[in-house]
Amino acid sequence: ATTDRVRFDVEGRFLDEHRVIKGPVTKSAAQVRDELLRSDALQTTLRSVATAQDIPMPVALARAEANIREIAADARPSWVRALAYILAFVFGKIYGGIELDGIGPVRDYAKRMPLVVLPSHKSHLDYLLISYLFYTNGVAVPHIAAGSNLNFFPLGNVFRRAGAFFIRRSFKQDEIYARTLRAYLLKLLKEGHTVEFFIEGGRSRTGKLLKPRYGLLGHVVDAVAAGQVHDVALCPTAVGYEVIVEGQSYARELSGGNKTSENVGQLFGAATVLRERFGRVHVSFSDPLSLRELLESRGVVPGQGFATDADRREALKRVAYRILGGINGAVRATASSVVAFALLGTSDRGVTRATLRARVGALVDYLLRRGIALASGLRAPLAVARLALLRLPPPPVSEVAGTLRGLDGQGPRAVGFGAALSAPLDEALALFLERKLITRHAWGGDNQSDVIAVIPERRALVDYYKNYVVHAFAREGIVALAVLVCRRNGALFTDRLQDEARFLSSLLRNEFVFDGPFEEAYRTVLEQLNQADLLRVDRAQRIEIPPEALGTLHMLASAVLPIVEGYSVAIGSVVGIPGGGVPQAELTARLLNDGERLWHTGALAHREAVSSVVLDNALEWLVDRGFGKTDSRPQGRRTVKFWNSTLDAAKATELRELERRVGRVIARV
Repeated sequence: ATTDRVRFDVEGRFLDEHRVIKGPVTKSAAQVRDELLRSDALQTTLRSVATAQDIPMPVALARAEANIREIAADARPSWVRALAYILAFVFGKIYGGIELDGIGPVRDYAKRMPLVVLPSHKSHLDYLLISYLFYTNGVAVPHIAAGSNLNFFPLGNVFRRAGAFFIRRSFKQDEIYARTLRAYLLKLLKEGHTVEFFIEGGRSRTGKLLKPRYGLLGHVVDAVAAGQVHDVALCPTAVGYEVIVEGQSYARELSGGNKTSENVGQLFGAATVLRERFGRVHVSFSDPLSLRELLESRGVVPGQGFATDADRREALKRVAYRILGGINGAVRATASSVVAFALLGTSDRGVTRATLRARVGALVDYLLRRGIALASGLRAPLAVARLALLRLPPPPVSEVAGTLRGLDGQGPRAVGFGAALSAPLDEALALFLERKLITRHAWGGDNQSDVIAVIPERRALVDYYKNYVVHAFAREGIVALAVLVCRRNGALFTDRLQDEARFLSSLLRNEFVFDGPFEEAYRTVLEQLNQADLLRVDRAQRIEIPPEALGTLHMLASAVLPIVEGYSVAIGSVVGIPGGGVPQAELTARLLNDGERLWHTGALAHREAVSSVVLDNALEWLVDRGFGKTDSRPQGRRTVKFWNSTLDAAKATELRELERRVGRVIARV
């Protein structure tokens, strides 16, 4: 009996490992299509659509079959193996290494339930990286939701056979397509396949996380809530690059250039990429989340669905932002991101290498105290210098507050950490110099006196790398900016400060993922700033700012001020929109032109504020606040998004007051 139990246990574990490595039984696209079309669930839903739209059932079935042909993956293990060999060569040529963290818990969850992998989306290479890392670490390669724009010859066929399934960008008016896609996704999950999609929808052109898109996630949540799938493991995943391959195209798009469609010409042009080096890549998995447990914590009983549409929307939003929080928590601070933050965190035209090194040291010290993980390029030199770092004086107050005080790079800890990080600093500067993002002017024989400056026209791309870690400074940046605004306006009282910080938090709610209520975060940051002696609060609730604290406060405020400047451009320009509306692409181009003019006249301090992404986010925020609305209108064969002003007299007055208030925030000191 004991022998039988041991054999049973060993066989069970073997099957678990086999399931993790190989995944479920691989079916051809034709077999998947036939099974779906014969399924009672799809037949029933197609019959209801056919009845509602008054079309014959055979026509509905034919359209569904065409949709499945368009969507479904045709995964073949031999193609996956071949692609893995090709990717090993390509990644070895262009990257200095791939750093992977957190794959262990992902493998463990894969033994118990289907996985839904949810990476941040920085590059088209994200798709290939995740699949390559799953394959080389003994985890079944995921079925990846890819945009239909990637389904071009010949790569479309390659991607499909490696596990990609293709989704149209928009299908709101095609109910049969929507029902077919949902049925296909449900089939993948019920059969135990790993599914991957990007919760942000598209690639981030700014380096920050985008607002979540709820389409595919909604189908997954519905499946568990309705009991069609017992549970899935949500796997938030952070992908980061020392240097992004698409950097040049992102810079062009942020300054108003059109997005280029993927095609075979780009494929041949990409061969030049193999002659360049792009630093290291960092892929980090947050601990997987049981979707069933998340729903139960919201009072949802799996198998019974949602009581109301409002309950579904709220649960879906909470799940989505929990995923975004997991992605932010998995981010590894890289040398390029910290150096970019230090370069853009000063109002000076340039900075000496010695000063930059100390500021990089101060930032890394702060990130460590905040619990932000470091990439190996930063960890390794700190480990080598561990004994010297232990001899540095400890922070004079709490660890976080103490490192906040030293962010200007003046303290001994900043200098000590900076000295330990000289090598990664020089590597990041070399990458930036190679791509003509910065200039370096030598003065004398000591390179510590070299002056490094960001090229003004390239600030948006340097800002991209800064934004990898900007979430770690968002709360502090908002409060620091509020402090500087109150100081400038002669209103240094805690109630005025809280009101200003609340306003900025509301203004930037689409830009950052905030944990917990505003009041709690505000009190925490205010206490840390007080402990760090960056401000002092007396018994009358008056605030005093020591002169030596201004440099650090400005550095913290630089995390959010460029975004506020971009919003000011949009807020100040929408008043004159004609009653019939204007195409949003045309409006964004107009705002970019206005922003360029304001930057050249000195009204804006940050060139990176003039960004199409920031301006589009600002227009979306104005719609949320009732100052405008959007609609789609047919123009020839295309559908064009229009932005319409909804200003009545009261809203016009409110907008003018908003414009004045934002103007006070960005006023030059």
